[in-house]
Amino acid sequence: MRRILTAIGAILLIAAFCGFFVGKTMLFPMDYKEEIETYAEAYGADPYLVAAVINMESNFADLDYKEGEKSGVMQIREEAATRWAQSMGLEDFDAEDLSDPDKSIKLGCWYLGQLTEEDDAVDKVLEGWANRHAEDGHTYEEDGKERYIKRMKAFIKWYKLFHGGSFK
Repeated sequence: MRRILTAIGAILLIAAFCGFFVGKTMLFPMDYKEEIETYAEAYGADPYLVAAVINMESNFADLDYKEGEKSGVMQIREEAATRWAQSMGLEDFDAEDLSDPDKSIKLGCWYLGQLTEEDDAVDKVLEGWANRHAEDGHTYEEDGKERYIKRMKAFIKWYKLFHGGSFK
């Protein structure tokens, strides 16, 4: 009986380790950690929120620029990106730069930082992010926005669980 309990304990321990490993590396990866850390700190955004946004929007895939569509790892439309780049004082910004993860993350962190300055409540920041293209006529239905915010809040919690202590 003791051997059976020891075997079951070992199996459970291995399953927990494998689950944590799969969660950390496959479901909630942390690509572009340096860029996230640098720009989140520079612009006052929560790095775990930034990682969650990237995961939700592109799953950290390097997405090419697509005219008239959301592009890059943070899925930003060119109209919004152009406005943000002007507000940031970025010279020589071109919409095709959205396909560069560094520039996409920089723009996204800047905008999330602006939202955080307005109201640092996570729900408000996420609502602002969900509405980032509203000025250009692209909006979520209210129930879709609520589901988006709820899912994003869960992603943030998972990032803190799997990558807690990853950032300064």
